[in-house]
Amino acid sequence: MDKKAVETSSVHQCLINRSNAVIRALIPCLHVFEGLHRHLTSTRIERIAPPAVPPHLLDCPPEPEPHATAVMQSDVAAWVLDVVEAGRECRQNLMPVKKIMESQELPR
Repeated sequence: MDKKAVETSSVHQCLINRSNAVIRALIPCLHVFEGLHRHLTSTRIERIAPPAVPPHLLDCPPEPEPHATAVMQSDVAAWVLDVVEAGRECRQNLMPVKKIMESQELPR
């Protein structure tokens, strides 16, 4: 072999040895990262029971029908008051349901 070929061969061998040393040094790191990956990507699924809401809080009174015989403004006003009262009762039922749901809300 000529001198240039020997120098090139020596340089290549030196680079290969250094590359192998770096790879051997990184292998333990790869095992650590693999363990971290497994730890970080594990998933546990739990079935959570829905919150218990009393049935009477899940119903609203029906919207009152307009009076068929309403001919005066006082008749319409009475109907409007009935509609307002039905809405108020529904909102009163909704407040405890909201509190139940918020108390059992999952963290995000």
